[in-house]
Amino acid sequence: MSSEKRQRQRENRMRAVAAAERAKKRSSTTRRVLRIVLAVAAVLIALWLWSVFTGNDPEESDNGDAAVAADTEADDATAFETDEPSDDAPPATQAAAEAEADDSPDAATAPDPTACPAADGSDGPLNQFPAPPPVCIDNEVLYAAAFDTNMGPFTMVLDPTLDPVSVNNFIVLARWGAYEGTLFHRIISDFVIQGGDVQLQYGAGGPGYQFTGGFPPADDWYRIGSVAMANRSNPATNGSQFFVITGPHGAGLPPLYSPLGHVVEGMDVVMEIEGVDTGPGDEPISEVVVRSVTITEATQAQIDAYTDARS
Repeated sequence: MSSEKRQRQRENRMRAVAAAERAKKRSSTTRRVLRIVLAVAAVLIALWLWSVFTGNDPEESDNGDAAVAADTEADDATAFETDEPSDDAPPATQAAAEAEADDSPDAATAPDPTACPAADGSDGPLNQFPAPPPVCIDNEVLYAAAFDTNMGPFTMVLDPTLDPVSVNNFIVLARWGAYEGTLFHRIISDFVIQGGDVQLQYGAGGPGYQFTGGFPPADDWYRIGSVAMANRSNPATNGSQFFVITGPHGAGLPPLYSPLGHVVEGMDVVMEIEGVDTGPGDEPISEVVVRSVTITEATQAQIDAYTDARS
């Protein structure tokens, strides 16, 4: 075969390959265009159907159902710990209040969650706040917190000289009514009864913020009847939860929990609460409900009882 004939065959093969490539590209382009056309048509049909069945203009629709997700898994490793929500996520109730603030007819008279509540508790109830509270107490005064529970009453004296930040926080929350209807959600015999989850999430809830409290004045400050803030073994993670020590294991806690005061009346009720049967996670089988917490200045008799308990 002459070289001239071989050259013609080579050129013919090259032309055939080029023609096949062009045909392949045309086919691919056609399919791509067809897919785009079908997708656009599907979107237009969906929008038309949506407008027919809802009677709304899609361009002006209000997507008001978006939810804020938060991790609320509790850490049950120890009874005195609490899994307070992250500061990064605003509470749902707070976000809803902000969204409706301008349109609400009662906006002018709505309580300000950043201000001090009325001392008689008439401003509440509120249980979610954008930040830790302002100073609303007299640090030179001893206060009494009277608990009314479904198992009976008890009273603790709150001592700002122990930790003014934590005592102020507890009193402000109580005056807002944040503790009304809460539970003693974690009970361990010879250890503690724990409550104060204002979101009723069995230890995973808090007031919408965390704050840094103080340490007890002495390593052996905890004793039966002592009241302190629950946290993640770090006073910088204080929120709304607290515990009452009911046994020697609680009295032996390390000094990591901000002190509030001491139970001076109704310790028999506290011990009755400690005796409630519990299930998984030290959760009471029968609910122990805090009906209310009333804050007053401590009477002389309560002050004397507090002094005797701490002496």
